[in-house]
Amino acid sequence: MRTRYMSYADYGITNEEKEHILDFCRNANEVEIKIIDDALSELNEYIRPYIKRSLVEGISYDRIVVKDEIYLSKEDFYGWRRKGIAAISRWMIWNRLSDAW
Repeated sequence: MRTRYMSYADYGITNEEKEHILDFCRNANEVEIKIIDDALSELNEYIRPYIKRSLVEGISYDRIVVKDEIYLSKEDFYGWRRKGIAAISRWMIWNRLSDAW
């Protein structure tokens, strides 16, 4: 299935887990931002910085497009963002940081 069509359920992520990860990203310190970088390393190199900004700074696709000229549709962007959240979730599970769930 194409990335743009994958849902959180397809990645095995509940709404509660998604909210936990978004909260983790938006309140990340320098060490946690490194964790996010490591987890997002599996994403496409072109897309990665935009997804990281969206997650860490809480910036929407519409605001990113105004600042940067990106060649990615809104549907694709949010599909990759879901994939990034799934990558962070896996990283947290592998490194036993998901105990709060």
